Amino acid sequence: MVVAGISVSCRDSLVCSAICQPPPHHPIGGCVGVGLFLVFGHPLAGRVAPLDGTPWNWAARCLLGNPQKEFKAAEGTIAQLTEAAGRLSQQRRGALIVVDLGSDLRPEDFLNPGVAIGAQLSRELLLNVFAADTPLHDGAVLVRGNRIESAGVILPLSRHSVSRYGTRHLAALGITERFDRCICIVVSEETGTLSLANQGKLERPITSSRLETLLRELFSNTEARQPARRTVGTSSSDSLT
Repeated sequence: MVVAGISVSCRDSLVCSAICQPPPHHPIGGCVGVGLFLVFGHPLAGRVAPLDGTPWNWAARCLLGNPQKEFKAAEGTIAQLTEAAGRLSQQRRGALIVVDLGSDLRPEDFLNPGVAIGAQLSRELLLNVFAADTPLHDGAVLVRGNRIESAGVILPLSRHSVSRYGTRHLAALGITERFDRCICIVVSEETGTLSLANQGKLERPITSSRLETLLRELFSNTEARQPARRTVGTSSSDSLT
């Protein structure tokens, strides 16, 4: 009985490992893992069910990732961005926040990549970066996921001259014209007006609640959008000053 118990335990361990840690670089590793779960599902059901209510939910989580965790991370990012933008707008502090939703923005995509930050996204950090007496406040901040990647970034301006827009708005249009999976939040230094640039179009003026709604829609639609297109072609004369 002891030997049999060890055998079952070892087998269960191997199956669980196969499900949650498929072979590296295997094109269908996750599917193979769930297939193994279906074969050995009944003996394992009692052992894995406590992890997530039912073994089938647990198997789906192993295959598809952890949607709940990803949803909470996106919610946190949206909340921090919305709160910071609202405060900056109230205080009429000019700001430019680029959010990479899958364009895989690289240093060479900017006229100046700025200063690497690599810090957890927070409202407080954004407010500090865009304080008038800081050396980075005139550039843009690059946000990816729930992290601030860099600050003081110099963006290319829009290819289309629009006289009614200031430099920050032209920069927001410029980066979103070139990359369809990034968006840009703009706060006007003169009026405190909030704007959101997406795919070369600017929605303004917007309230903090409207910004939150737009961010939720854009974050939720990211996976369903067309693959990112890279159409970089800027000149050194197009700069954010």
